[in-house]
Amino acid sequence: MKALLPNCNQKDGVKHGFYGQFNFTTTKNDILVTYFDYIALACGAIKQYGNKIMEVKQMYLKPNARGNGIASIVLKDSESYAMELNYKKCILVIGVN
Repeated sequence: MKALLPNCNQKDGVKHGFYGQFNFTTTKNDILVTYFDYIALACGAIKQYGNKIMEVKQMYLKPNARGNGIASIVLKDSESYAMELNYKKCILVIGVN
């Protein structure tokens, strides 16, 4: 899994240290990985944000997997999983561009 994640300092710059403290999940059950031919192409993680609210965290797609609708599938599957866990709302907070 770790090999999939980019160097987020490139995206958030010096603010990454601040944002990083909020980017951890409590269990490995909160991570979804998308495979094609046994190769991991994308991942997404969810984390409890508040009472009955789940936050989508750390979505990432390998560059060669982008532009094929896979991100939409990861997001939809993350939302579905949150609903299975009886959360009523799912939010997505984006990083600084």
